[in-house]
Amino acid sequence: MWVPTDVKICNATTGDSLPTPSWSSWQLKTTDDYQLQPADITPEPRQPALPYSATILPNDCVRGWLTFEIDKGSRIKEIRLIEDQLFGPGPAIAIWG
Repeated sequence: MWVPTDVKICNATTGDSLPTPSWSSWQLKTTDDYQLQPADITPEPRQPALPYSATILPNDCVRGWLTFEIDKGSRIKEIRLIEDQLFGPGPAIAIWG
């Protein structure tokens, strides 16, 4: 089952470190504990899609659609924005339930 998700992230910081979320930064977690990343290819992608990678300037936002594929028996628990790290995902930055 395809689950389109309209996501938005804003940079409310004033520092020099600019967030650069990519598709791999987003995860959908199901109630049966699967953690899924957005699908690269979907039958009918929603537009406008979230940029594959974007630098978000201070006081600016980026918004777009991501699509996840989950099993029909699974239910969505939450969507997470995960800090990208060199050797795998880091801690959750934000969680929407």
